[in-house]
Amino acid sequence: MDGPTRRAVLATGGALALAACLPAENPQPPRPDPDLRLRRAVAGEVRVLVAAYAAVAAAVPDAGSARLARLRSLAAEHEAHVVALEGPQPTASPSPSTSTGSPSPSAAPPQVPSTPAAAVTWLAGLERAAADRRTGQVLAARADLGRLLASIAACESTHADLLRRDLP
Repeated sequence: MDGPTRRAVLATGGALALAACLPAENPQPPRPDPDLRLRRAVAGEVRVLVAAYAAVAAAVPDAGSARLARLRSLAAEHEAHVVALEGPQPTASPSPSTSTGSPSPSAAPPQVPSTPAAAVTWLAGLERAAADRRTGQVLAARADLGRLLASIAACESTHADLLRRDLP
């Protein structure tokens, strides 16, 4: 009989499978995300934009249903940005000890202008300023996060333009 026996092949295969399941001698700890601090900071800034949209909707309820629907749509896009930056959040409210350290948008309610046109102009300015900040943040980020931040910046810039076009 030439070659290994069936029993030898099975024994070797079993030993290899067992060895693959055992921990390595020097396991490497998972490397922390080098962009974690930047992700959290940008997510906090985006939450502030979401809060600004909510504040405008609450402060200027007579802005018109079409305009309020557009504001809600733009705010929803920013909420998606937060999820993209941080991942989905648990459904239960986090305890203070599990906070990410990001600024809370409800901490200091923004001072919203009282007329619909002034409020929309104010939001457009916030969007433009956020898009400008993203430009510097893109340069500080690694490739994957940089692409995400560039996309968010483009969205913020587009929001600013849409809001300015929406002025009466």
